[in-house]
Amino acid sequence: MAKLICVGSLKGGPGKTTISASLCVWLESLNLKVAGIDCDPSGAFALWGAQREATARRRDVKGVHPIKIHHLDGSEEDSDSVAGLIDKNALSDLVDKLEVTGFDAIVIDSPGENSHFANHAHALSDMVITPVDMNDATAVRVTTEPYAGAIDSWRKKAVQPEAEGGFGMEAYFDWCLIPTKVHVTEARRVMIPLHHRRIELLKSRQAELEMRVMPPMHYEPAHSAAMEVGLTIVERAGAMHPHWLESEVGAFDRTNALDVLAATFKEVFAPSMVPSFVIRPGRE
Repeated sequence: MAKLICVGSLKGGPGKTTISASLCVWLESLNLKVAGIDCDPSGAFALWGAQREATARRRDVKGVHPIKIHHLDGSEEDSDSVAGLIDKNALSDLVDKLEVTGFDAIVIDSPGENSHFANHAHALSDMVITPVDMNDATAVRVTTEPYAGAIDSWRKKAVQPEAEGGFGMEAYFDWCLIPTKVHVTEARRVMIPLHHRRIELLKSRQAELEMRVMPPMHYEPAHSAAMEVGLTIVERAGAMHPHWLESEVGAFDRTNALDVLAATFKEVFAPSMVPSFVIRPGRE
């Protein structure tokens, strides 16, 4: 069975789509068969997938493999209607189809809202990854209060018997936070004090909220530039692309970026899960 990873947040702009795309590329680099599902009405994840396919067709590009991103629009306006139910059923049906066709991992970019569709996307997953923007003064509060409450309800839904409307799983999903857009000083590459304090505040709630705080992802302007052409900073750090991209993405600290992302995802996915993917029991 495929491992399902849901990237979700209640706040806009923390890097949810960037994390989703980077995760797809990183897992694909491990020779795993990866697919993405875009559940956000904005369709940014699916657009990235289309841009990646176009970039991969360029004759001067080497080492870029297309990753299919399926777009399901689970917008809140439909979530309580018949259309919303069709959307939620479509998510389960698509996951089943991808698993049957042999995918090792499926990355779900969840809607950035507390909706029935987001509920479904989270509860269905083996792991939930939440990016938290360290530049947003309200991000820590929103993540540790209303979003943590939603996570708790979604976890209960995951283990609730199917006869009662749940998923009947033996265990609920693992929840990991990734501090994003963390600034470091240019001189000594040290995290600025404000971001350090916010990360420590998140860490102080780990046991209480049953979550883990991962290593921070440093702010890097190249993230956005790479995403626009269907690439990620993971690939740029690996120097997989031709010189033409330098003018579009620009120079940046590749080693630091790769180290941050590799450390983040290797801690999210324990060694026993890569590449064998130990699946949480109960989703047969």
